[in-house]
Amino acid sequence: MIESLQIKNFKCFFDATVPFKKLTILAGANGGGKSTVIQSLLLLKQTADKIKYHSIRDDDSVNIKLNEIFNLNLGNSKDVTNVITDSEHITLTVPFQNKPVSFQYSASKDEPELFICFDSDISELFTSEDNKLLSILSNSFHYLMAERIGPRDAQPISDQDQIFTGFAGEYTGYAMYKSAEEKVAEEKCIYNDIIGKSNLFKKQVEAWMDLILPGIEIRSDLYEEMNSARVGLRRKGSETDYLKPPNIGFGITYVLPIVVSGLVAKKNCMFIVENPEAHLHPLGQSKIGQFLAQIAGAGIQVIVETHSEHVINGVRLAILKDRIGHSDVIINYLNQERKEPFPNIEPITLNEEVELSKWPNGFMDQEENDLGEMFRLRQMRQKKC
Repeated sequence: MIESLQIKNFKCFFDATVPFKKLTILAGANGGGKSTVIQSLLLLKQTADKIKYHSIRDDDSVNIKLNEIFNLNLGNSKDVTNVITDSEHITLTVPFQNKPVSFQYSASKDEPELFICFDSDISELFTSEDNKLLSILSNSFHYLMAERIGPRDAQPISDQDQIFTGFAGEYTGYAMYKSAEEKVAEEKCIYNDIIGKSNLFKKQVEAWMDLILPGIEIRSDLYEEMNSARVGLRRKGSETDYLKPPNIGFGITYVLPIVVSGLVAKKNCMFIVENPEAHLHPLGQSKIGQFLAQIAGAGIQVIVETHSEHVINGVRLAILKDRIGHSDVIINYLNQERKEPFPNIEPITLNEEVELSKWPNGFMDQEENDLGEMFRLRQMRQKKC
């Protein structure tokens, strides 16, 4: 598990340290640095994969792409350094075996490139038998970006080293088909009257989807002659055949890859998901928070970027249901004040009663602020009358 990440001279950060737990929530206003934290992790993952899967000598340069891989769209090397500093060096540091390990990059400003150059030696990470401490080094890695695909009549299939849904959820149907008869780890399972005590993957997808979006039945079919898969959906009790996703809506299409990814993820790996609340009713937002907490409690390091207090409250409910320990959850509230040059990171922890250690200004207080303003406006109206 990654316990922290120090970010130096990358985009909006000059020198910041982000703490991590089994479940890490990134919250805060737009433009506060949440996506930059995730992009830092994706650069680390790309770097680790290049070193692991390619024969690289000590004198070889390792170019890390800023675009395309993981669907990144970071521009050029000049765009990714902090605008206030003159340095061309980016450093991402993680603790490993009780000492910091720094991933150092050079980013050309004079002649902008579509890559940054990795120029430090971290071979110790790959020669150590204890490198499972770093979840980002796991072969099983899952990332779902905020801009996932909408409803599609069919989805492509892919030759994959591991079963995954794609970074935009584009292979969800194929992942479901490939995993249908697999067993899901008990720690990830929920049971209901419909599926009974079955831990089959296809049954657990059905159970979790029914919890998040009550009344939904789902299945996946493979069309090998067309190199495609199709997800079919219908309401429970309906006499209709399974409908195509475009006839159901965006919410199901956006949340299904999250459920599938969480259930196929291997222990000790990392799962990053952006905006799990997208297109979901508040009930569904709370339930997806509970799902992600239970997946983290089962040994997958989960990083969530969210704007939803319902997702956060779902996590709090999962703690009270003993799906994850309170000390295994951290909320990093990122905010940049108008007169401050860099974002501020405020770690928020939870106690056994899921009370927050602090409540920064602007954190999950919009409903209270709106109700207060409504009260004041009503008072003003009454005075005018």
